[in-house]
Amino acid sequence: MVRRRPAGKPAGARIAAPEAPPPGRITVAGIVARGRHGVSDEERSRTQPFEVDVSAIIDVAQAATTDDLSATVNYAALQELVMTRVGASSVHLLETLAASIGQAVLERWSQITSVEVAVRKPEASMPGPFSKVEVRVRLPR
Repeated sequence: MVRRRPAGKPAGARIAAPEAPPPGRITVAGIVARGRHGVSDEERSRTQPFEVDVSAIIDVAQAATTDDLSATVNYAALQELVMTRVGASSVHLLETLAASIGQAVLERWSQITSVEVAVRKPEASMPGPFSKVEVRVRLPR
């Protein structure tokens, strides 16, 4: 079989390899879980609601072509992981909680290249009215 060079390409020119498909993003937003997190003893003495969004960068090409759940992130398992982390031992800062969730996501799904976690505390102890308190962290692999 003789390979012919494409028209307009000089002899010896390299043909560029096709680009890798862009990564996909999987987001599960608005996960509500209860936990005992906060700076004050009062905040940690009772469970409070926390809202969590997780957005993961992942190559979805294999899952898209094979329709195989093992090639991607199981949304229910992700929700369960978040709810377990929020309900686990108490931390003072939302930053700590968000980083802990992100690290657990990276440990659970090796195909994720980076993860962003947002944690909201709708009942945060604040001296006046507010709409939300949110911390967002991004962790690369």
